[in-house]
Amino acid sequence: MNKNLIIGIVVLLLLALGGYFMISNSTIDETDTDTQESTVIDLSEETSDVEEMITDEDLGTEAGEELEILITASDFQFDPNTFTVEAGQQVVLTLNSSGMPHDIVFEDLDVRTEIIMSGNSETITFTAPDEPGEYAYYCSVGNHRALGMEGVMIVE
Repeated sequence: MNKNLIIGIVVLLLLALGGYFMISNSTIDETDTDTQESTVIDLSEETSDVEEMITDEDLGTEAGEELEILITASDFQFDPNTFTVEAGQQVVLTLNSSGMPHDIVFEDLDVRTEIIMSGNSETITFTAPDEPGEYAYYCSVGNHRALGMEGVMIVE
């Protein structure tokens, strides 16, 4: 009988200790969550101050300035599939290929990359046309274009 009583007391003590640790850990988690939320609020307030300092003129590009564009080709799509450049602007375009081989061909501009294997990239440099308008580009591998792998460069 003494043996069963001792085992019962030990089990109760272990349950009490386990409950105590569970309660104390959940209290710490709630405190951490409160701290994280206040940090997020503080950061968003700082961000809004920074956004107020940036004007539309700061976001534009000056004539003759080089524009770097990164396009990812995957799953029969380009990301982004539209981008804007200034007429006569120097464009440095990097194409990353994902999932399968891809290339990029600018219709009517005689500008293209080589076919790039998945996981690789190629960078080409060209001058945007002087004539404003929309210039199509596409992937010429297999039937990728027919499956919707097209995009547009807008020249302003």
